[in-house]
Amino acid sequence: MQDKIEDRLSTALIDGEIKPGDTVTVGAHHGEITVKVKAPAAKKLVKANQ
Repeated sequence: MQDKIEDRLSTALIDGEIKPGDTVTVGAHHGEITVKVKAPAAKKLVKANQ
């Protein structure tokens, strides 16, 4: 099981699916390892009133 997860994560990293700051969730669906990647929410810039 560990090898299957590591293989899937390695492939996702090499293919550029996972970037620094992303949140990765590993699971299983119908016997296959799944990897879901969520990019961090964009920070909203607020200008100070002058």
